[in-house]
Amino acid sequence: MAPELARDVHALLGEARPIRDERNKFAHAVFVLDPTKPEGDQWILRSARDVEFRPLTPELGARLVISANNLSQRAVNLRQRAAAGRVSGQP
Repeated sequence: MAPELARDVHALLGEARPIRDERNKFAHAVFVLDPTKPEGDQWILRSARDVEFRPLTPELGARLVISANNLSQRAVNLRQRAAAGRVSGQP
């Protein structure tokens, strides 16, 4: 792989890690109802990494989706660059 392409792939993976971790936090959490908490705060989430956090809000969900879609598009562009390099005979 060309060094510039390798740097770009590495950068993309670095940017994707926190998005993936945030997505996984919500995807693998367990909802718990705590009636001792004030109304509106009774539903909490728990996961292996986070003892307690609030459910996903529409705003945060939208940001995660937008970020993931942008990363996905960049990944497509990197894949195309990698394929073009192979066609032209570059390693």
